[in-house]
This record gives sequence, structure tokens and C-alpha cells, in this order.
Amino acid sequence: MADASRVADRAAEQADIRWGKALERASPSISDTVQRTFKQWNTILRDYLRSETALRLTTGGDSQSVPVKVVGGMPRPFAEVLRQFEGLEWLLLNRRAVEAATSGTRFIEQYMDSAQEAWGDELGLQM
Repeated sequence: MADASRVADRAAEQADIRWGKALERASPSISDTVQRTFKQWNTILRDYLRSETALRLTTGGDSQSVPVKVVGGMPRPFAEVLRQFEGLEWLLLNRRAVEAATSGTRFIEQYMDSAQEAWGDELGLQM
């Protein structure tokens, strides 16, 4: 059982690395953006949760704070789900670009005759 757990841990770690690299390629400096967002919204979200839930960590006159920090990686169950998309990280993280390419291709296909009339063979479209 321990071997299976180690294999699952290694697979999750590899998924972390693979997705981390893919995220950085798709959105350079995403790590900085996450840290900046955390710093910007941490206090606001804590205050909101405290007022909505009325949860406070107090004992007598003492109050405790709960440290929150952002760490790299992803939860193991999430990494296990993402394993089914192994090798497709680039495609999933660049979905907008793929959709734009699809839209552009359909547009050119629809107006190919007009485009060839305007630019002739310089357009380089052949179907």
C-alpha cells in the first residue's frame, strides 16, 4: 500500500511540475500575479468572511489569527483528475487562442473568394 501511495505522490508531483511549466508559458509571471492578488484581497476576504459567518478565534480576551499563505502546486485529488489530460496542458491553457484560430479559419473559409479577389495569389490560400 505504501508503494502505491508513493507512486501516486510522484505522479501528483510530476503533474504539478508539468502544469506549473505550462501555466508559466501560457501566462508568463502568473506566480507574481497570484501573490499580488493574494496580498490585495487577503484582508478584504478575511473581513468579509468574519462578518458573514461571525467566526472569530477568541478565548476570553485573547484572539488568534489564522495564517494564510500561498504555496505552489495543486491539491493531490486535483492533480489526479488532471492526469487524464496529460500532454494536453498547452491546449487547455491556450483555449482562447485555439478558439480564435478556429473562428479566423471559418471566417477565411467563408470569405475566401472575396479575399482572393482582393489579394490574388499573394493570399496563399488554397483549399
